[in-house]
Amino acid sequence: MARILSAVSGHEEIIDRLLRAREENRLPSTFLFVGPEGVGRRKVALGFAQALVCEKLPIACGECGPCLRIALGQSEALLQIAPEKNQIKIDQSRQIQEFLQLRSMSKARIVILDQAHNLNPQAANLLLKTLEEPPENCYFFLIAPSARHVLPTLRSRSQIVRFGALTEEDLKRNRPAPAWALKSAMGSFTRLQSLIQKDDIELRNEAWGILSIWFEDKPIYLSDQAREWMRDRGALLALTRFWILAFRDGLLFQAGEKDRLMNADQMKGVERLAALDPEALGDLMRRALDLENGLMAQRDPQLSFEEFWIQTRRRVQVDANATQM
Repeated sequence: MARILSAVSGHEEIIDRLLRAREENRLPSTFLFVGPEGVGRRKVALGFAQALVCEKLPIACGECGPCLRIALGQSEALLQIAPEKNQIKIDQSRQIQEFLQLRSMSKARIVILDQAHNLNPQAANLLLKTLEEPPENCYFFLIAPSARHVLPTLRSRSQIVRFGALTEEDLKRNRPAPAWALKSAMGSFTRLQSLIQKDDIELRNEAWGILSIWFEDKPIYLSDQAREWMRDRGALLALTRFWILAFRDGLLFQAGEKDRLMNADQMKGVERLAALDPEALGDLMRRALDLENGLMAQRDPQLSFEEFWIQTRRRVQVDANATQM
């Protein structure tokens, strides 16, 4: 059986509300699905597309020809649009118009516009004309991180559906993973998949190893090993994000919120961080966030990391001297 909605984790209330509106024949033509990446917004849109074209049931049977073609990505009733080089361009909006003008034997036609916040102005204006006067039995699903990321003119013509992060149980049902990974994923299948890949597990272990060296105040940035991963912006960015999660856990431990730790399997390291002065640990977190932002803004990775290392060690030493006085 290929009923997509049956394979969705979480969002039961949203799915029930959409299907009820479908049965009561009170669907708007345009939806705006907003929420974090990797929680299933596109999957729900695909599942609902099945419900719109199904020949047997208003909630989708998953077995008829139209349902199967949607599941296989081979349906003439469905057009999926995604950015090209981080933009949805006017040619893609024209593609939508052409799709809607084609004759179709299906009960409905559906357009799923992924990352709708990446519509360039020309594409958005052309799409707006289509949304203002949509053809009969045509439905649009715009997917974006939040409503504010989408142009007000598009937003005002859409019914906004807000998706939240998935629970750890939702994640675990579909993708068994270590407890630390389920917590660190923060409700996103995309983030979880990244965390449980072999390379990311090795990077996480390395991140904690580097923290141990940081506590010993050894200049790791002078080592050949460090020079190797400092040349890889992606690796250094991943390490930085693991450090941010570690510092977060140190702050939570200080606040007595041990049940919220994402690195419970690294308790010795978390306790060492929590033993730092709260202001110093907070400053460490801020500098790690600055390091992340700098790397994303294409700052030189080696210089950025050296600066982070020296400044954070200096801050901890200053606090230690002040405590001794």
